[in-house]
Amino acid sequence: MIERRTLLQAGIGLGLAGRLGFAVGEQSQPITRAIPASGESIPAIGMGTSRTFDVEPGADMIDQLAEVMRIFFAGRGALVDSSPMYGNAEAVLGRVLQKLGHP
Repeated sequence: MIERRTLLQAGIGLGLAGRLGFAVGEQSQPITRAIPASGESIPAIGMGTSRTFDVEPGADMIDQLAEVMRIFFAGRGALVDSSPMYGNAEAVLGRVLQKLGHP
């Protein structure tokens, strides 16, 4: 079962993403910034995995987080921050991306 905190974080994140150029279903381009060293253009907003994805990797949580990522990608989200210091977050994100068939 998804925790209230996780649901609120996802909802707030998606709400902010919509206000900053990641509106789901719209064809506008997201706001981007260039990485100074490479010049590569990346979305100005992304998603972190620190608390939201640091969960026990049960099937229910994987399904719920897969829906969050599906919406993120539908809104042309592209930048996901993770770290080995975030507990289970990297492994859970990997399982979610695998479930979605996303590289």
